[in-house]
Amino acid sequence: MSVQLKHRRDTAANVATFTGAQGELIVDLTNNRVTVHDGFTPGGWAAAKMSEVATVTRTPVSDANYTALATDRTIAYTAITAARTVSLPAVSAFPTGASLCVLDESGAATASKTITLNANGYDLINGGAAAAISSAYGYIVLQGNGAASPNGRWTIVDQAASNLANVGVGVAADSNNVVSAYGSSALFNGASFNVVVNKSAAANTASFLFQNGFSGRAQVGLAGDDNLHFKVSSNGSTWTEALVINAASGQASFPQGVAAGDAAAFRNRLRNAAFAINQRNVSGTVTLAAGAYGHDGVRAGASGATYTFATSGIEATLTVTAGSVILPVEGAMIEGGAYMLSQAGTAPARVWQGSGYSGTGGYAAAPLAVSGLSAATQTNIEFSTGTILRPQFEPGSVATRFERRPYSVELALCQRYYQILKGELWGYGSAGSSPAAYFNFPVTMRAAPTATIAGSSASNMTAYAVDTVSQSGYRVSAAISVTGAGSVTGSSITFSAELS
Repeated sequence: MSVQLKHRRDTAANVATFTGAQGELIVDLTNNRVTVHDGFTPGGWAAAKMSEVATVTRTPVSDANYTALATDRTIAYTAITAARTVSLPAVSAFPTGASLCVLDESGAATASKTITLNANGYDLINGGAAAAISSAYGYIVLQGNGAASPNGRWTIVDQAASNLANVGVGVAADSNNVVSAYGSSALFNGASFNVVVNKSAAANTASFLFQNGFSGRAQVGLAGDDNLHFKVSSNGSTWTEALVINAASGQASFPQGVAAGDAAAFRNRLRNAAFAINQRNVSGTVTLAAGAYGHDGVRAGASGATYTFATSGIEATLTVTAGSVILPVEGAMIEGGAYMLSQAGTAPARVWQGSGYSGTGGYAAAPLAVSGLSAATQTNIEFSTGTILRPQFEPGSVATRFERRPYSVELALCQRYYQILKGELWGYGSAGSSPAAYFNFPVTMRAAPTATIAGSSASNMTAYAVDTVSQSGYRVSAAISVTGAGSVTGSSITFSAELS
């Protein structure tokens, strides 16, 4: 005959208040577990169920996705050739206080060959739906709160440093500042050492931002493109571009100018670009025949030109209403290669090389980049109808701030091509003798100029003439009519060595 051994048993509520004899076993029918009593502790001591005991200490996984069990404690990847996933059990099914470790034993995990831990249902891992191992020999250790969905929470209690969501040294890190440090200095040391700041697209930003009271004051880096930008701000919201270094050419541009606002000297190959020099004294509506000059350095195109000008402060705006105007540049000022044309007006422009005033090519709005220009060749910047203000033609592919030169310097540049001087001669001699005087130009001219005399008044002199003209000066002479003193006064002599 069989014998059955039965122990006392009751609901969890009743067992919790019952004090059994020392060594007595009582069954908790609610939780299906055995309680061990000591003779004086109400409820006794609950024994662990098998589901609460780690029955599997290490589960090897070779290059596959894996669905974790509530009994798993260590999931070890022995091989990885592609990104893999580990589907976690429900937090409510995993024993509280127990840890689950997922690790890369193969050493093959990378940023592209990750081991991603996915939470079950609405469970979360450190506030998110997943966590990943993305470096060789990385690992993540989790513990759950035991709560049912949607309140189940996994907490990462340990992980490899290369897999940390954020790092704080002396201060807490957050999702925006994933690496945060508080202190007085930091050291990066090595035989060779590079700090890399990478961005995913050219239009994004990779930079260093310097702040005062967490308000930006300076920024250095790739801000919105691949050029190197240096920006400053006085309030953290309005930024001023101080320096830009072009990624393709290496050229530096200074949007706000250099020092007190002056751009690097003599970059602008145009003379009289502020239109302040007007030796011919044109006024009102200026109408020029083809090739004729108006303001210094301004001549008409093949169809002639009609323009007006308005002066404001130290510069003038030309408004071309018909034809075109050309701003010629002497070949000696052209190194060849790439150039940039910029201006603040509306008139479209074209750039061509050669003498004369019959241009070629289509017009386009500034800024206008041109390349392949021949060195030592006259270059012409021709504007169609519209306004011309602060034109600048400079070597390179970057438009810089308009270059302002002192009036005296600009006048001297213009006098290289055109000058108007007073002509007077005083002399004493016998009848028929020819007194003469030599004069130097205030500026050496581009070539020996053509001289034109106007408005002279003679006393006891005839045959007043300008001769022996060179780049550096000229001679005036006249013949004495009657023995004695004679003079020529009131004359105006124009010397022109303009570009043809």
